[in-house]
Amino acid sequence: MSLDALLVLSEQSPGITVSRRSPLSVLPALVRDPLQALPPEVYWEPLVYSRVANRERVFLLDPLLIQEALVRNADALSKGEDVRRALGPALGQGLLTADGAHWRWQRQSVAPAFRHEKLVGLLPAMISAAERTRDR
Repeated sequence: MSLDALLVLSEQSPGITVSRRSPLSVLPALVRDPLQALPPEVYWEPLVYSRVANRERVFLLDPLLIQEALVRNADALSKGEDVRRALGPALGQGLLTADGAHWRWQRQSVAPAFRHEKLVGLLPAMISAAERTRDR
């Protein structure tokens, strides 16, 4: 889909945002802090399209869209070579870098640890760690 078509679609469909961030602002941010290189819209919009240096990106931020993409369509989508290049050396073929059947197997393996009751049980330890960090 062309940028012009996406711009028209974003005007017709609330929730689809096209980032117009300058590529010149992205490069210094990548060096300082890769999170600053993200389009600022990712912090409040459910779906953001970005194109920097002829590289197109779609950021899904709405939980239902993420579920649709990562669970229902996991075999049709790839996290991309950039993710593997950036995170692969530290994480190998982990949950954040794997795709397809390998990702699905890992996700199903760790799913029990992320059940609501398990996470609620971790709250006291997480709050205590956050308070110690704040106090330092």
